[in-house]
Amino acid sequence: QWTVEGVTVRDAYASGIAARYTDGAWTVRDTTLQGPASDGIDASQSVSGWEADNVTVSNADNGIRAFNTSGAWTVSDSRLRNSSGAGIDVSRSSATWTVVASTVRNSSDAGIDAAFSSGAWTVRESAFVYNGVRGAAQSGTPAGEATRDCAGSGRGPPGVTGAGRVDAS
Repeated sequence: QWTVEGVTVRDAYASGIAARYTDGAWTVRDTTLQGPASDGIDASQSVSGWEADNVTVSNADNGIRAFNTSGAWTVSDSRLRNSSGAGIDVSRSSATWTVVASTVRNSSDAGIDAAFSSGAWTVRESAFVYNGVRGAAQSGTPAGEATRDCAGSGRGPPGVTGAGRVDAS
């Protein structure tokens, strides 16, 4: 088990925090990641529980990349903005995941991309603003729970893409 807490990383050579292929609990808390060359947090293919709490990511490829994860993970009280990809990429994941009290803003792709995922998910009390792709279901993605969320922009409601039967309009 490990924790990154109270850290600011600017202009990282690759991901702000690279946690790919991890097996075991870990936490990133009270941390700012600005302008990494790749993803803010790359948790791709991790197999155990992890948490990002009070994390700010700006100007990354994906704010958080949780591609092909399993286990359970949570993003809470976090701000992900100005991603050239998705705010959170959870595509092809079998994880049980939760996003709560977080804001995803100005992602060129979706606020959350859950295409072809199979795990249960919950999004609560979160805002998705000015993201590039409107929410749409993708093959294999189960319905989840989305409550007390805000989605909207001048380009149409962006919300969660690939997240089952969610209507972000």
